[in-house]
Amino acid sequence: MAERMGLSAVAYSNFETGKTKTDQKRVEQAANLLGIPLKELYSEDSKPYGAGESLLETLIRKDKEIESLKGSLSSANSIIESQKQTIDALKELKVIYEKQLGL
Repeated sequence: MAERMGLSAVAYSNFETGKTKTDQKRVEQAANLLGIPLKELYSEDSKPYGAGESLLETLIRKDKEIESLKGSLSSANSIIESQKQTIDALKELKVIYEKQLGL
């Protein structure tokens, strides 16, 4: 996340932990990177964050969710690739059997 925001790890850590003052621009940048509409972060009606969860905690949680989803997507892509290889092998077997049967 630090890299995506153009910050050093230390600067991002300070932002994340509240050690440095958070400006609106930086919050907007983090929200955009995480795909969270800014108005939802501040809206009392939508409350996208849990009871007692701060904006920063929400951003951190969302970042972790994104990383988890990336891992799931990678696993799904591996399964898809494996299935494609199985289909290709079955097609080759079909051709061999058709030749043997004279079809």
